[in-house]
Amino acid sequence: MHIRILPGARSDVHNGIIENYVSLKDQLTFEGHEFKSDTDSEVLAHLFFQADKQNLSPENAMKSVLSQINGAFALAVLYAGKDEKLLVARQASPLAIGKSENMVCVASDALAMAHLTRNVFI
Repeated sequence: MHIRILPGARSDVHNGIIENYVSLKDQLTFEGHEFKSDTDSEVLAHLFFQADKQNLSPENAMKSVLSQINGAFALAVLYAGKDEKLLVARQASPLAIGKSENMVCVASDALAMAHLTRNVFI
């Protein structure tokens, strides 16, 4: 699992493999993005940053990023601030969502949150 936090009110985490991250990274680098690592997670963060610059809503940003990536992954994006949202997506990879009275959590395995809640959606 790779967690990336960029300046602003958005954080993202993903587990899995973005198969086309090298070509996406090459394109983003050509467009002026600077990378600090060779991870597919950082490419995701830059794709979300690009969507943010286009003033896309969180839902449309997620759709835009998902339309560009290939692979097997689970992805969670937290938008903080006045319109706090947690968006999740998966493709050919497990994703579980847990909910209790005062929290929502996500994991790639339901057992990871068994001690937090019994309300788990797969």
